[in-house]
Amino acid sequence: VNLTNGTTDTVSVPGAHLDATVSPSLLVGYRLPAGFGEFAGGYRGFSTSGNQTLPGPDGPSNVHTRLDMNMADFEYASSEFSLWPWLDMRWHVGGRFADMYADAEKTAAFALAAAGSGVTDRHVVDRFWGFGPHFGLQLAYFLHEKDLALVGRVDGSFLFGRIHQSFGETTTATGPDGTPVHGNTTRSE
Repeated sequence: VNLTNGTTDTVSVPGAHLDATVSPSLLVGYRLPAGFGEFAGGYRGFSTSGNQTLPGPDGPSNVHTRLDMNMADFEYASSEFSLWPWLDMRWHVGGRFADMYADAEKTAAFALAAAGSGVTDRHVVDRFWGFGPHFGLQLAYFLHEKDLALVGRVDGSFLFGRIHQSFGETTTATGPDGTPVHGNTTRSE
């Protein structure tokens, strides 16, 4: 990070333990007539955060961490193919969009920071969004005269997109205008 007083500093923020969360999935589709497969659109996402007090060079610091993920799929799925009397297979292909966001912020009390490193706040933000092909295979092994089945599904995708990162720091020192010396560096690839 390039600070407003002309110096540079390396920003690193530990992550707090994240709270438990759920990842709901919604799938809506249309099955084509005469066994020609189906089209489906789906969404899955989750959001979680955590707060923790961690030791640091200036004493205990408050750390806040957040993680969000959203994923949307559009796909075509084949009808089921029988591989032998007790095993069925189906495949799917399509596209996937994903958006992932993570940030962490570490804040120290002003008095502790002033007596130590001089840094009151550090934050790091990482964001990725991308789109790419999505594909998978599902196998169903039937048990007990097809009343029960063991189902396994393999799913994958290649995402092409952009990574956006931001690093920032605020210190206890003040510049000529009386504001705290701070800096923020943004990077996008």
